[in-house]
Amino acid sequence: MMTYQEYIDFGGYDGVKEDAFDTLLKSAKRQVDRLVGYNAADQHERGFLSDFAFEQYQNAVVAQIEYTHFVGVETIAGPQEMTDVSVGNFSYKAGSTGAGSQKYSNEVFDYLAGGGFLGGAVDVYEG
Repeated sequence: MMTYQEYIDFGGYDGVKEDAFDTLLKSAKRQVDRLVGYNAADQHERGFLSDFAFEQYQNAVVAQIEYTHFVGVETIAGPQEMTDVSVGNFSYKAGSTGAGSQKYSNEVFDYLAGGGFLGGAVDVYEG
């Protein structure tokens, strides 16, 4: 889906080591795909997703890689207060156990909303 150099070209943090990148990429992609509800890279490859929407998806993956890199260890060390996020018709709320931690960067939601993935939009077309 994305090489380390593409990650850097997208504005990714160069403090993420190349040997850790593949593991972080797989995790971030899986997490973002879970929010989207499908494999966005596959849908783009098949021509069902606009280039603009796919670029926003890739930005969301980059944001999630950086988030995992910076707070991953802290999240494992102990629970944090989870943020409730609402974008249009989409909302993501903390679990009722109180033991959850924020699993997504807020930037992920911003990019996905901008790409039309959240709030009931079908697709975003360049125009």
